[in-house]
Amino acid sequence: MLNFLVVVPTKNSEQFVHETLNSVARQEFGVNRVHLHIQDSISVDATLDIVRDFASQVDCGLGNKKLSISYASAPDRGMYDAINIGMEMTGVENFSPDVFFWLNSDDILLPGAITNLAKTFSDPAIEWAIGMALDIDENGGQIYSEQHARIPISKLRSGDFNYAGSQWIRAESTAFRYTTYLQSGGFDGQFRLAGDYQVFLKLSLITEPAYVDYGVKAFRKHAGQLSRNLIAYEHERSRIKYFSAKSHDVESASEPEKALAKNLPLFFYPDYTGGNSYQNLLYDGINATGVKDLASLEVIGLKERRGILHIHWLNQIIGDSRDKALENCERFKAAISLAKKNGLKIVFTVHNISSHEGMNSDLETDILNYLFDVSAVVHVHHAIVSYQILNRYGKLPWGKLIIGEHGPYPEPAEKVTAGDLEKFDIVDSNLPYIAIPGQIRPYKNLGLLIDLIDELDKSNEMPNEMLFLFVGSFHPTTSESDRHRLLKNKRVRIAKNWLTEDEFSRILMNARFTLLSYSDVSTSGALFHSLSMGVPVIAPDLGTIPSYVFDDYNGYVYKNHSTESARKAVLTMLRKMHCDHNSFHDMRLAAKTSAQRLSWEKTLRLILSKISN
Repeated sequence: MLNFLVVVPTKNSEQFVHETLNSVARQEFGVNRVHLHIQDSISVDATLDIVRDFASQVDCGLGNKKLSISYASAPDRGMYDAINIGMEMTGVENFSPDVFFWLNSDDILLPGAITNLAKTFSDPAIEWAIGMALDIDENGGQIYSEQHARIPISKLRSGDFNYAGSQWIRAESTAFRYTTYLQSGGFDGQFRLAGDYQVFLKLSLITEPAYVDYGVKAFRKHAGQLSRNLIAYEHERSRIKYFSAKSHDVESASEPEKALAKNLPLFFYPDYTGGNSYQNLLYDGINATGVKDLASLEVIGLKERRGILHIHWLNQIIGDSRDKALENCERFKAAISLAKKNGLKIVFTVHNISSHEGMNSDLETDILNYLFDVSAVVHVHHAIVSYQILNRYGKLPWGKLIIGEHGPYPEPAEKVTAGDLEKFDIVDSNLPYIAIPGQIRPYKNLGLLIDLIDELDKSNEMPNEMLFLFVGSFHPTTSESDRHRLLKNKRVRIAKNWLTEDEFSRILMNARFTLLSYSDVSTSGALFHSLSMGVPVIAPDLGTIPSYVFDDYNGYVYKNHSTESARKAVLTMLRKMHCDHNSFHDMRLAAKTSAQRLSWEKTLRLILSKISN
């Protein structure tokens, strides 16, 4: 005989909760006992009335005498916190749980689940189980069913699951031995979306799951579900993985993949190696040839009969006048089509889901869709980028998709020099400054940035000697008014000349911290460059940024388009810098650690592996 504890978290669930509770009551219990606890989150609809009616029917003998029920309603921080609260309120006389699982208030427990789970957990070697995946629609009709993917334990323990393009553990497929669940630490109530991912990861560090050939629960798909907020989910998942996963070891390219890289010529377009080290770092150690312009790309398409053609940024194609951009698009597509026809494998890296200044956006959408169709591999730097693509363009080539993170930047051989600082008209090398890296251009949300600097300049918490260093120059698209407002502020310094990669890195490494600002972004190279130099970062909650910057650990995230939120973040960092030297030192170390967990080689390995398969 086994005792089952089932916790159902609810909030305004009147539409489905009765069917959910009924699915438990209709089980065949055999010799097993089940205690069902409903933990409500102060519902304002009829949920509690439905729960009370159901509880009274159970007390009057509905279903099996081996079913007991309790319920409570209290404030909580979200579903996982509600489950924690519910588990603390389920004290039943002479009842000690053996098996535990939660059941969402819109899902159902499948017929025979208790009987099947009792057989499974009668084996003392099994600590947690994963059953079949099954989906139902709003009316309870089955729309999907299959055996659950068997995920290698190494992937579970490293946290490499439950994101776009990966294998998933579905919460509705799981059940746990009660003592093992408690040993894992259970849910962290601060999370609202990815708490189950954290539990699965922590359980995998204790023991492997058992995969069984029956369904446990059915997941109901309907409008308004929390699980549909994939970008917010991924921010939570990334944070959990960073702080909880067992291993962040960098994997090297396998011998077959190295051979592939050596034997196949690799071309990349456009060649930005003169002003951006991304491509030099990605292709380090293999023979790769940069393609400077469209004319050279057309030659590659015409002459080459084998190899890899890796497409990066699309600015050269669409960032021109309308007529010229139209011509560029036709030439580009013709060159790529010919290259593919002649045997080249096309790889497309989506750095950002739209160009920075948004020129000719319709043409960009057309080119993106074209590249999705013709590419052998579509590479993004994070699962969030894939969700952004799906939200904006309504499609994503799942079978071609790989997720390989942005890599770190190398430290310069020496520290900042007097010559470096002279480019900013700084004579005293001891003057502290906040670095703002990259070109000064509209997509950097210049309005907010300039307002923020003006407000900080007037703040009595701003050290008198603190400067703002724009580690870059004005872009041609920057307005005269923005130029004027920046240049008139005495705290602002702007590079007078182009900076080499080493000069750029040295300036960043010497900064107290980095301040980033964007109107919209998916992946920020400046973020990774700053972290690589051991510099804490203040940045907006855009794109992948909240998956790499964690408040009070390696920087602060502020609300995008909120000058007040950004101001508070800067002042918090300044207070830490001046009043808590040890904590600020730890923050710099944490920034460095964040970057050291990244790998260019691993990303290249993923690309080559996908091509070889």
